[in-house]
Amino acid sequence: MAVKERIEVKPAIIHWMFERTGKHPDQEGAPAWTREAARWLKGGKPTPEQLLNTTRSAHIAYYHLLEDEPPPKAVVPLPDMRTTDNCEIIKPSLELLEAVHLCEWRQEWYRENLLELTDYSCDLVGSASLQDSPESVANKMRDLLKLPLIPEAGSWEDRLQQLAEAAELANVLVMRAMMMENRHRMLNPKEFRGFALADDVAPVIFINLADNQGIQAFAFAHEFAHLMLGKTALSGSPRPTEETHDEEQWCSAVATEFLVPTRDFQKEYNETNDPLKEARRLSRRYRVSTLVTLIRQKTLGLISNTQFQAAYDAEKASMAARLKANSEHDQSWVRFCQLNAASPLVCRAVIYSVRAQKMTERTACKMLGLGFGNSQSLSELGELLGIEGQL
Repeated sequence: MAVKERIEVKPAIIHWMFERTGKHPDQEGAPAWTREAARWLKGGKPTPEQLLNTTRSAHIAYYHLLEDEPPPKAVVPLPDMRTTDNCEIIKPSLELLEAVHLCEWRQEWYRENLLELTDYSCDLVGSASLQDSPESVANKMRDLLKLPLIPEAGSWEDRLQQLAEAAELANVLVMRAMMMENRHRMLNPKEFRGFALADDVAPVIFINLADNQGIQAFAFAHEFAHLMLGKTALSGSPRPTEETHDEEQWCSAVATEFLVPTRDFQKEYNETNDPLKEARRLSRRYRVSTLVTLIRQKTLGLISNTQFQAAYDAEKASMAARLKANSEHDQSWVRFCQLNAASPLVCRAVIYSVRAQKMTERTACKMLGLGFGNSQSLSELGELLGIEGQL
């Protein structure tokens, strides 16, 4: 009987794997692979198959576990505009890194695909500067997207969908997701709310759907402002602090003015109302988070710092409770996420490329976040986009 090959994994590598994934065998509900890896610390040696299964479960490259020393600390490959109000600011999660790399892959492919068909450039990218007033840029953004000053009646989801569709008509790729691959790999809204990938052909906005629904519209407008500056950036909290970069403060000011116009806000504001109640009322008018309307009250000098802080903390606690209560989604929401995760513009281009035999079904499914999908998965996505016929 043949003896199975065994591989020694260095203790430093095992500890690095626990730290990198944030998973440890002594945690409640820890995945099975952590207990398997813990046995290696006591002298156990896995077979190549066991090692491969562990790397797949931990979402770590196989070759890392064969090395003598842990790899260098991972860094976000984007200009990081977050402040210490965001967690994980030094050590990015695997989910964040994967989201960035996946969006960059889609962007690069879409850019090359588009330039094969036409000589195109997206004029809105780099059309503004930090010297421009937030009000003037917000008005320009509104004109570019062809949107009214005050949103029409509808839900917070309707508002974000309206913004995303308007941006795609302006040839901005809007990608939205709340998880990577499955529900066990949720994106953390405390880590980041979105990012912008500036490009003169295929600019990208990514929105973290795991965040509060009202905040998502702000994240969109904020990242759009980065694109208008012609800048790539990773963004976090909407609340400015002393550490906030000038560019980030400017983008937040543009986003706030775009979503909550100063003159209309001052006209609608009822100073006799409780600040938090008034912020919630106005959030329904503008279809934004209560945090945004609270910040608006403070920046316009309508409430004191003490009133703002008390209301802000109370609303954040309320938001956390609502996020937990709304963590489960039905199948229609899953289908919505499949359609919008990679941008409808990208989805259409990929499906047509598969039909033209310029891309394999496997590559297409991987790019669009359909896992190990097949022609049926792509055909179902095509139906959602109104593309007729089977692949």
